[in-house]
Amino acid sequence: MEINTRKVGNVSIIELKGALVLGDPVEEMQTSTEQLISEGATLIAVNLASVTQMDSSGLGILVRLHTLLKQSGGKLKLYSPPKRVSQVIRMARLDTIFDVAEDESAALSSF
Repeated sequence: MEINTRKVGNVSIIELKGALVLGDPVEEMQTSTEQLISEGATLIAVNLASVTQMDSSGLGILVRLHTLLKQSGGKLKLYSPPKRVSQVIRMARLDTIFDVAEDESAALSSF
């Protein structure tokens, strides 16, 4: 899993590449998100376009991030999920919890 972060205005963007699955990928994601939050990030958008696979642990880290941000008055937006990742989110019925946008500009404008 490759994780890159950048800022656009007051929004932190996390770009993921590879499989977001149990083990190192989820641990790396947790470390990255905890660092962003400790630096004061409250608006985070996650680019899922290059996520090749996601399991329940991958969903779990996104739910955790959503919860942490919501508790601190922040927001999480997901965007550009591939069809397979969208299906996993819908099958877990998390499409009612997550705000999913088609692309980065839609995600950024929804903050």
